[in-house]
This record gives sequence, structure tokens and C-alpha cells, in this order.
Amino acid sequence: MIKNRILYPADRKTNAIIDKIKIGLCDKEELTEVNVNLFGRTLSFPQGHKNTLITNFKELFERSIGYADYVNLTEQFKIIVVESVRRINEDETDIATRFINFIDNAYFNKVVLFMEIECLPEEIYPFSKKKGEFIRTVSRLAEMNSDEYLQ
Repeated sequence: MIKNRILYPADRKTNAIIDKIKIGLCDKEELTEVNVNLFGRTLSFPQGHKNTLITNFKELFERSIGYADYVNLTEQFKIIVVESVRRINEDETDIATRFINFIDNAYFNKVVLFMEIECLPEEIYPFSKKKGEFIRTVSRLAEMNSDEYLQ
């Protein structure tokens, strides 16, 4: 398993590592659209295979996905790759909440998370509206990046 799974800052090097991770998880030909049924509606993700989901910030956090949806996603997919994680603006509290909810559930469900972040994790959302929750989220990201988390 790759030692560092939470990768930052996003640049050519981290992009190349994420590409290697994706190739190591499954053949490109195996990746297909996956539909996740969540409380009577279907969320589609362009790239998945068996228990692996490859997604990005926009697909995972910029559309209306609720807490229970993240519970289902992190129960269904044991390996999740999230590309292009960007800074969250101060007025994007819904996106910050989704990010926090996703990380909480990925943590609780022991998902092996690979994440490409454009900045330091603590810089994703440095604003006071959700500061306490976000400090916990950053701590969880660090723990999820540790060898102990995988055991």
C-alpha cells in the first residue's frame, strides 16, 4: 500500500502519484459508471469498480449529497480516491459541511482514502464558521494517512 495517501499540494508530482494509485487499484478498462441508490434517488459517478470509487471534489461535495448519503457511500466503497480537492470559500458552508460529513463517515467506516489536495489540509477551510469541526476533520485526515489507521 502507498505510504502517503493524503497528498498535497496538488502539482505534477502528486498528480502522477494519484495516477499510479488509480492504475494500481484497477485497470482503466474496468472503470465504469457506478450508480449508488440513496433513499429513492440515484447518484452517478463516472468511475468505479467493485468496492473502489474514483471521484473528485466537484462530484462529491458540490452537489446536494446529505449525511446519510455519505454513510451509504462509505459503507459501499472501501477504497475512495478523491482528486482535485480545492480550498473551500468562507461562504460555502454547505460544501464545508459535506466535506466534514464525508471525512467523518470515511473515518468511521475505515475507508482507505486517497486524496489529492491543492493546499495543506488545514488550509482547505480556515474560517471560523466550522472551525472546531474542521480541526477534527484535519486531525482525522492525518490519522487516515497513518500506518496505524490501516491496521
